[in-house]
Amino acid sequence: MTKRKNLSRLAKARIFDRWRGLCVVCGLMIRPERGDRFEIHHIKALWAGGPDVESNMGPAHLDPCHRQLSANDNTTRAKTDRIRANHLGISKLGKKLPGGKDSPFKLTMRRGVVARFTQIDEHLRVMREREVK
Repeated sequence: MTKRKNLSRLAKARIFDRWRGLCVVCGLMIRPERGDRFEIHHIKALWAGGPDVESNMGPAHLDPCHRQLSANDNTTRAKTDRIRANHLGISKLGKKLPGGKDSPFKLTMRRGVVARFTQIDEHLRVMREREVK
């Protein structure tokens, strides 16, 4: 991931002028003289391999455009990281919960702690119990 650099006020003004005051997210005018606040947004995210250069940046309304886009980017980045880790076979940190989804046992209301089977195995077991009765 590329390291994010701090932008000077002059650099932010250049980026704002290059985009002629248009928000890169919604395409509406940003009007600072009316109190509109904006942030400089990376068009291609740094975590996705985007460069940290002015040509990859544009102004975006602080609310809701930039905050919503950042939240969506964080969700997408986290999911991408999880998929990649699973693909590489990297196990999750921490202990498995007893009786959790990955446990070989489960807790039932009627029979207490029992071995966890696949749905087909469970169906066959139930059918065998019915035949015995």
